[in-house]
Amino acid sequence: MTIPKLSAAVVGSAVVAIAGFSMGPATRVARNPPVIAGHPIEAHLAVPSEVEKILSRSCKDCHSYETRWPWYGRLPLVSGVLADDVKHARSYMNLSDWSATTAKGKGEEGAALNGICEELRSDSMPLTRYRRIHPHTHLTPAEVETVCQWTEKTAAASVH
Repeated sequence: MTIPKLSAAVVGSAVVAIAGFSMGPATRVARNPPVIAGHPIEAHLAVPSEVEKILSRSCKDCHSYETRWPWYGRLPLVSGVLADDVKHARSYMNLSDWSATTAKGKGEEGAALNGICEELRSDSMPLTRYRRIHPHTHLTPAEVETVCQWTEKTAAASVH
């Protein structure tokens, strides 16, 4: 079996097409909705500064309206994937719209807080693929315990 030789024109066209597709304007440039005063988790709960720092560093890029969209999020294929991932994450928990969680009742708020701890302790969050690109988001065992102590205490208080 012989491999046909490609002409320089075919190879050049393929290179231009691939470069144009991957470096052209994004099909969807993601934007953050505004954070409405009184809606974020900090407006509803006393979030200690050390917990807030951890949430900001490791959770809010996906679970809030404070997403820091990376430069590679402007690439056509990547922009859609990132926007969908963030939309999906916000649908589960949105730290910028905690009022939606509290509107469901104290039991739901407590369950959401306990869910934060469960996800961190099981090492399910932040997602492994996200941590590979953003290693600074990985939580140490001590940070997990800091967040879990706060969520467990706050969830227990919210039920009463």
